[in-house]
Amino acid sequence: MSTFYTSCIPDRTLVIDQKEYLWCSGTSYLGMSKNPVFIQRVMEGMQQVGINWGSSRSNTLRLSIYEEAEAALAQWFGVADTLTVSSGMLAGQLALKWLVFQNPQVPIFYAPNVHPALRLEGFTPAVEDYENWFAELPRRLEATASEESWSLPIPWVLPILLPFLLTGCIGYPPRRKSP
Repeated sequence: MSTFYTSCIPDRTLVIDQKEYLWCSGTSYLGMSKNPVFIQRVMEGMQQVGINWGSSRSNTLRLSIYEEAEAALAQWFGVADTLTVSSGMLAGQLALKWLVFQNPQVPIFYAPNVHPALRLEGFTPAVEDYENWFAELPRRLEATASEESWSLPIPWVLPILLPFLLTGCIGYPPRRKSP
């Protein structure tokens, strides 16, 4: 994976060596950092709660927005409680580390171009293409399950981790409208 440098925040697309690419990475992969309505709402929020309050989740004086947002999300999802974190990167690391903490024997099969949020220490990238990797996955799961005792809570984990497995779309040219 190559590293590129820029002096401005990209929109939904970026240009590298005179070629336009979709920008599907970072914290503005939807182009929200360039959306005028979103920028206005962020400015209003900063005027209300400030730019930074680093210990607001552990301080004796806390901003109520965190608990209010988590309660609203819990009600929306129909669950007892939720936890919000500051980024998708942190969410991916939290989910994967929780899974490994709950069951240290669970094998981790890294898909080609897996999102960095799902890379643990000792990460070894997949060398085959995605189609071959995916085709071999059932065999790998079966072989590993017969060797070790572990169980994977698929109904809970897949909806959370699947979007991370399917990311990595920088390098795909943007879709063009048909003439």
